[in-house]
Amino acid sequence: MSLDSENNGAKVILPRSRVMQLVMVAIAVIVVIAIVVFFIMRNAPSNTQTQSVFAYVANSNSNSVSVINTADNQVVATVQVGAKPEGVVVSPNGEYTYVANYGNSTVSVIDTSSNTVASTIKLPVGSYPYGEAVSANGDYLYVTSYAHDSVYVISLSNYTVLATIRVGVGPDSAVMSQGGQFLYVVNNGESSVSVINTATNSVTANISVGLYPSGVSLSPNGEYLYVANNANNSVSVVNTSSNSVINTIKVSVGPIGLAVSPKGGFAYVVENVADTVSMVNTTTGLMTITLSVGKNPTSVAMTRNGDYAYVTNAKDNTVSVIDTVTNSVITNINVGNTPVAVAVQ
Repeated sequence: MSLDSENNGAKVILPRSRVMQLVMVAIAVIVVIAIVVFFIMRNAPSNTQTQSVFAYVANSNSNSVSVINTADNQVVATVQVGAKPEGVVVSPNGEYTYVANYGNSTVSVIDTSSNTVASTIKLPVGSYPYGEAVSANGDYLYVTSYAHDSVYVISLSNYTVLATIRVGVGPDSAVMSQGGQFLYVVNNGESSVSVINTATNSVTANISVGLYPSGVSLSPNGEYLYVANNANNSVSVVNTSSNSVINTIKVSVGPIGLAVSPKGGFAYVVENVADTVSMVNTTTGLMTITLSVGKNPTSVAMTRNGDYAYVTNAKDNTVSVIDTVTNSVITNINVGNTPVAVAVQ
């Protein structure tokens, strides 16, 4: 076999071995290029990796929400909402943030792509909306009414109230089970937790806990519910299979907010009198580390990977960021006036 080419009018015949050498060189070059492209693509951040994750902070006395980019912990936007925002929750797909405005009985719907209020949901006058939770499929928003001892079920397709569920006195925070079958509502005024079946919108159990419960969080597997009891400095641990309290953990003064790490193992308890956050080992039920944060901390939310916790400090208008690997406060972020609630995408 030979390869013919023209060279100044003379026919040149390349030996077969030379042809094979050229073919092998071409193949080698292609392989090297493929390897280089592979490593570039493998090491390049994916769209999900480069997509920024944001924390949303409700500032009660400035009627606003501060938007924090968790990549550099800088405030990138401030969104004006209704009067006295007290609750904030992000939709499962991260596209919307819902803000419960205690002062004028509305919910502001923030489009997270533009950081603008896309709609305002009107609730019954004087309902004092407080805690919020979104269904697992993102179709429904549940809002506690502190004044009317109820939970409103809102369709997120047309922003109308579909049902009103009576719960205990002074419903505060709420948390949705992972699969969305149950909603757990803390009743601050009667020291209990109402368990709502979301399929029937009915209360299936009432669990007695400590005095003036406030913050609530579920373990990653959903087997245990943790409730911060503000008046008797404790955390109630509820078995969600039996809906019964199986342990009471003593913490520092004034527990009000609480979040269980997505990694499991620890619950982060915000203590608004002591100005601290205590780490509770969920296996042993013991406090392990207590960190000082800002003045009058009120709530805590964690990133989905559990590496960072964001704590609102109501009296000094900051958010403390805790590195959960080093168990240290790495920065304090200035936000609006009286930050009381936070949610992370």
